[in-house]
Amino acid sequence: MSARSVLFSCISLLMLAVPAWAQVRVATWNVAAFRGEEVSIFAVIDSLDTDDHSTPATPVSVIVLQEVQQDDFDTLLDALPLSWSAATYTNTSEDNYGGAQACFYRADQLLELPTGHDDLYTGAGRRCDRWQFRLVNYSDPVVDFYLYSAHLKAGTGSANEEQRLTGANRILEDIAKLPQGTPALVCGDMNLYDNGEPAYQAFVDVLQDPLGTGSWGGSTNAIKHTQSPRTINSGGLASGGLDDRFDFIFEVDGFGITDAISMLPTSMRSVGNDGNHYNDAINDGNNTYFPDDIPRSNALADHLHDASDHLPVMADYRLPAVLATSGGGNVGTVIVGAEIEAQVTVVNAADAAGAHLQWASDAGESGTLAPGDTHELTLPVDLNTPGVVDAQATVSAEGFGVQHSPLDVSISGTVLDHAVASLAAGTPTTSLFVPLTVTQHSGDVGHTVSLWNHGWHSLQARLDVDAVTGGLPDFVSGPATLPQNIAGFPAALQFTLHTDAMSPGSLFTVFTIEVSDEDLPGESSGKLGVTFNITVEPAGDPCIGDVDGNGAVDVGDLLALLDVWGTDDADADITDDGVVNIDDLLMVISDWGC
Repeated sequence: MSARSVLFSCISLLMLAVPAWAQVRVATWNVAAFRGEEVSIFAVIDSLDTDDHSTPATPVSVIVLQEVQQDDFDTLLDALPLSWSAATYTNTSEDNYGGAQACFYRADQLLELPTGHDDLYTGAGRRCDRWQFRLVNYSDPVVDFYLYSAHLKAGTGSANEEQRLTGANRILEDIAKLPQGTPALVCGDMNLYDNGEPAYQAFVDVLQDPLGTGSWGGSTNAIKHTQSPRTINSGGLASGGLDDRFDFIFEVDGFGITDAISMLPTSMRSVGNDGNHYNDAINDGNNTYFPDDIPRSNALADHLHDASDHLPVMADYRLPAVLATSGGGNVGTVIVGAEIEAQVTVVNAADAAGAHLQWASDAGESGTLAPGDTHELTLPVDLNTPGVVDAQATVSAEGFGVQHSPLDVSISGTVLDHAVASLAAGTPTTSLFVPLTVTQHSGDVGHTVSLWNHGWHSLQARLDVDAVTGGLPDFVSGPATLPQNIAGFPAALQFTLHTDAMSPGSLFTVFTIEVSDEDLPGESSGKLGVTFNITVEPAGDPCIGDVDGNGAVDVGDLLALLDVWGTDDADADITDDGVVNIDDLLMVISDWGC
């Protein structure tokens, strides 16, 4: 199978189920000028996305490769699916020195800024490449970082060490030109034999070594070693077993800030190194890189053995915090004294692997939020004075690249005064005395009591009638309908006096009217009293011609009689002779006007 078809099949399968990215995964690998087995090289690249050795699996965001000759770069470029992009590649006769530096990245995660690319001569015919990347979907502010890939002079002895020091200083001089606090990673095959080397000391005077600055020699440090995973010479790949740490990821200080872009704890690893193969081939016996899956570990170890004489080094970096807020906005309409909290929720909207959010508000609160955590920020709002609510606060956050800081949040709304229930116009009145005179047997007699919302204006709550209780229901009943939302015009409370049930004399009864503000936060309630003092007069002589029973003899009775003419209707048969006829008509006429 050709290099192109193998790489396409491996990587394109990965892209079928790429999850939403959670962090930046960075890998560096000396591919030894592709002298290893092609299938194994691409299998190792494939495995990096699914590596969950010390952190959850996530797609590689960017990989830098050392010793990439021009033909190999062209093969890679042709084989990559559209979701991958090649960063700027330059090769200035570097094939004569093993090959140049190449970089590939996920375009859905990172954007290369070509103007940030540079070639830095590091001696011995070798160059260090520098790339500038920007995080996709991080635009407020934009978040950029620099990535260096180097392959320093190999070999022991003072002359080679001096060459490595020259290369290290050239890289450090370039980093010093970057804006203060700019995150940067320095990756690659540094060919450093021990931590006492001048080049290593130059690096750690400025940069951070995530694995510490102690010795990496001997079996006790086997987990750090990257060269060589082989004990046999073949195809130009170096042997010797795993006993050297040649491959590094150094960090500029900006990458070490826990509330910005920083390495996830324990995420840096020499891929496939289980710490149990010191001075051995990585596939000698069982490999326990994935402790719960020895077959998977052994398969990876076999590919690493056949692919190159270096192991990849990989690390995961958290993304900057994302400041967000929810809530706030318009709290609507409330009434004076409402017991509500005007709250805004402060959120760290970063992914679970993101940075912590260090936030503060000018309302006097501050704190730290892990990704996904929230805090309820209470804004000072005056709810005791009628008017328009306009509470403002600014929430800000610290940390490199933190998104959306500062954020202005506000609480708006309207505060209404309480309704004022009154039984009289012009002045608040809570009780009303109603004297009435009615005639016994005069049917149901209505009486209207007016109810005002005294002094109503646009910043005053409307008035609801919730209940009318009391009275003597057999004689006087309350309103069948309870008025709601009384504003600038009075409402009518309709009481009914049942005179047919009354006896001559006096009746005294009291109704309680229960009222409240309209249904809004802060509503209050109250009571009013209506007292009826009723004088009941005895009924006079009955009106014989009152056929329709409305208390008077008029056209209605004449029409009612004619409507049943010739029948035995009892109400119209005034003369009780068994039929409605002329005699009944004469009785209506004689009683006309009663």
